[in-house]
Amino acid sequence: MTRRIGALIVLLAMTLLPAAAGAYWDYELQLALMDDELPVIVGTLNQRMATRTGPATEYPEPGTFLAKGDSVRIISVAFDENDVPWVQVDLRAGSKHMRVYTGFKRIADVELDSIPREFSYGIECRLTQDYEPMCGPGTNYSAYSYTLRKGRAVIVQDYENGYAMCDFYSKSDDRWNRVWIPEWALD
Repeated sequence: MTRRIGALIVLLAMTLLPAAAGAYWDYELQLALMDDELPVIVGTLNQRMATRTGPATEYPEPGTFLAKGDSVRIISVAFDENDVPWVQVDLRAGSKHMRVYTGFKRIADVELDSIPREFSYGIECRLTQDYEPMCGPGTNYSAYSYTLRKGRAVIVQDYENGYAMCDFYSKSDDRWNRVWIPEWALD
């Protein structure tokens, strides 16, 4: 209850600020404050943000976003096989959002221990129908430009907002991919 009241106060304050104060993360902060499960952690980039779809170089690069000095909302941290920390961030991409990973080395002003560590269920599932995967846990996130076919095996890493964060290996490009699929589309 107290968290919801605090969120309402912040939302009210955000609407009263001049437009120039509407930094990138203000919208993200509003979304985060409405979500009781995710803490609000905002970091400042110390360089442009190169990204991956998952927490290692084995995942595809969706692009380089934002500039040095921009703020970004941090969701979690995961470590690759070499114990390199990768942070999952939520950013706006056009009219939608996406979740991507970037090396923790690109984030200033945040202690690594203050970021929640990702949990991995590691459950193998199959798609119950063809599905165009999402870039995050909801319809307000962009969809990827490909379709995963019914029967496709995926490994569920985590769940959020009725969606499963899933990894799958693509033989065609010889790399892992991380996507979001609604729970109802998995066996």
